[in-house]
Parts: sequence; C-alpha cells; structure tokens
Amino acid sequence: MLNYPEIGLKFILIVLCVFGLLYANSRNERMFSIVMPAAQKDVVEETLLDLQAPKERVPSLNRWIRSASGVTHIDPLLLVCLLRTESRFRKDAVSEKGYKGEAQTKRFSQFSSVNILEGAETLRDKLSLSKGDVFEALARYKGGKDKKEAQDQAREVLRLYHMQLQRRGLWNQREKTALL
Repeated sequence: MLNYPEIGLKFILIVLCVFGLLYANSRNERMFSIVMPAAQKDVVEETLLDLQAPKERVPSLNRWIRSASGVTHIDPLLLVCLLRTESRFRKDAVSEKGYKGEAQTKRFSQFSSVNILEGAETLRDKLSLSKGDVFEALARYKGGKDKKEAQDQAREVLRLYHMQLQRRGLWNQREKTALL
C-alpha cells in the first residue's frame, strides 16, 4: 500500500514527464535550426516561391530545408527541387506506395521538420551508396537506379535544380556537385 508522500511523489513525476513530452514536441519543429547567412536565405526562399510552394509555408519550409541541409551537407536548392517533385511541398501527401509527407519517406512524423530531415538523410545515404553520383542517388531515392520511371523522375529533379541554379546565377559555383 502506498502512503501519501509516495503518491505525491509519483504524481509530481508523472506531471513532469507530461510537461517534458509537451515541451519536446513543441520544440520538434525548430530543433534543427541552423543560422545561415541572409543572402543564402533569400536564394532558398526565392526558389521555394519560384517552384510554387504555398506562400504561407515558405518561411517554415525555408527554415526546415536549411536545417536539414546543414545536418546532411546537401545543397538546400537540391532539397527544394526534390521536395517539389515528391509532394509539391504538401505535408499531407501520400503516394500510391504509402510514403507520406513532403519528402515521401517510409517513416512519417506529424512534424514537417522531421519529415524533411528524414528525406535529406535518405538522399545522403543514397549519395553514399552511389559514390557521390547525384543522378544515381536521386534515381535510388525515386525507386531504383535501374528503373526507367525512377531515372525519369531523377532527371526532372536535376532539370529543376539546374534551372534554379542558372536563375540564381549559381551554376558555375555548383556545376559538378549537389553537395555543399
């Protein structure tokens, strides 16, 4: 049988745990924040707007994409182009195969920041498997390096990416690689 001090202590521990979970969940959307130079921020924001991201989501998408880029060292413009082709930046997007979120990954979170980071980490893993070959990595991400449909989708990501680099005057700086 529990005495009153033990009940009080257990109650306090439960309350602290609940508050801890609530606080952690409230931080998830900003947990990957990385400060980037203002000039670079404009390039990502311009690209999001150019590729028709929902205007009300642009500031958040910009922050989450920059954060995922900082963690994975993948060019944020490449991530923007990938997200455009995967979901058109829709959080509620679901593929025929059951992939969900902006990045259309197997693991889905209710937090866009986590979904975008998951997509960036998946692409980073595919780049590693592909020994840095961006086209092959994108084809792997899209369903398989040897599948024609996946290769066509990878070409579309690269077409958008190259177009955005040229528009922003960055083509010469990043011509050979999609990594920062």
